[in-house]
Amino acid sequence: MDAVIVITFMTVPASVPDGVRVGGLFVYFHEVVLLAAVVYAGVRLRQAKPVGRRMLHSPVAIALGVFIVSVMIAVAHGLVAGYPIRDVQYDMRPVVAMVGAVFVAAVIVSLGDVARHVPALFFTLSGSALLMLVSSVTGLALSGREEAAQLYTTTGRLVAGGSDAHRLLTSTTPLALAVTLIAVALLLVGVGRTKMIVVLLIPALIVDFLSFSRNAFLGVGVMLAFLIVTAVVNGMLLRIIVRIAVALGVLAVALGLAFVGASSMGAHEWAQSQVSGYSNRVISGLDESTRTVDSSTQDRRLENHYLAESVGDKEILGNGLGLRYKPATGAPEEFAAGAGQLYAHNYYGWIRTKAGVLGLVAFLGVLATCVLPVILRNWRDGPSIAVAGTTAGLAAVIAVAPMPNDHGGSIVFGCLLGYAIARAACRGDVMKQDAAVTPDDILTRAVH
Repeated sequence: MDAVIVITFMTVPASVPDGVRVGGLFVYFHEVVLLAAVVYAGVRLRQAKPVGRRMLHSPVAIALGVFIVSVMIAVAHGLVAGYPIRDVQYDMRPVVAMVGAVFVAAVIVSLGDVARHVPALFFTLSGSALLMLVSSVTGLALSGREEAAQLYTTTGRLVAGGSDAHRLLTSTTPLALAVTLIAVALLLVGVGRTKMIVVLLIPALIVDFLSFSRNAFLGVGVMLAFLIVTAVVNGMLLRIIVRIAVALGVLAVALGLAFVGASSMGAHEWAQSQVSGYSNRVISGLDESTRTVDSSTQDRRLENHYLAESVGDKEILGNGLGLRYKPATGAPEEFAAGAGQLYAHNYYGWIRTKAGVLGLVAFLGVLATCVLPVILRNWRDGPSIAVAGTTAGLAAVIAVAPMPNDHGGSIVFGCLLGYAIARAACRGDVMKQDAAVTPDDILTRAVH
């Protein structure tokens, strides 16, 4: 599992390969270690057979089973329709990775082994944050996407003021967003060791900041709304409101100190460009008038149009995995002219056009069984509330960012679903061992 965390999510220089070609198939390294983790989890599950049986009967597991069946039908549909096998497997692989992550996470959580893997999480987040800072300052090329932290119209004109900042989207990005949401939720709910949570939150926030993405605001906003609703149901509204206010104050002070610290270290111009880029691309990009003209939003709206149009008369079962739902654009070697025809930012629209209403309803059922029951549970089950709030936040994000449909995002989402399955099966008996982990444990294990 440590290998899955590090190999899947670690930011690396652009020269480091992420897989090998075996015949006509490109195999990613993280897929190999995920398969090994599934085997490991299967062996460990034999130690907790009663828990395994309870997990199979949990509402989330049942809903996930229906979703898996809908995906299998979509695979068969795509093969019968004559789509190229390489296209069918391209659509299928993230779903398989997500299901594998569900199983591994459910077993680890049910056995109370989460704390054993926190050092690997810390190592991955902190190492990636450091490398991204170096890249931002020096221009070191990293694996992933690098582009100007600016918004443009479809004609190439700047929407807001320019800056020299560069946004970095790496394999760590989906993990950092999820860690940020769950860490903030844990702090607001008031469970877990604060120092341990902060140790993970700081590098996650750095990665989030350098991604210059509006998705973080969307995810945090929905997560906070979920916590407020849960607090109202449990009569804890005043407590959560006070903690949100305190958290905002601490964040403002921390950002101010970070800017002053960067300036005092001779990085004033760099810090100024980052703030300018964040203001221009993220803060200004939240305004509706900006989103009506910026190319990023318009590209997603055009993509949604193609998704809706491609459904046609196959509303129930969809068109099958492997459907190229939109026309190719750009040069032949570019992503938009190849795999980009299969890929979509709106995961709900992607499911609907590939697996039909059956797949969409099944996936919505998975989300509902993860989120809705937690609202009515006792406030003392803080970890479940935090994970459900994170799931709710990411459920909003995947309408504009294909987290379950990329390699890292599929594993992140799978881990959240696996946690929900284990918590429902164990009824609060898990994670007793996790409470003993300390920040010193994290640092010590990471070093060794």
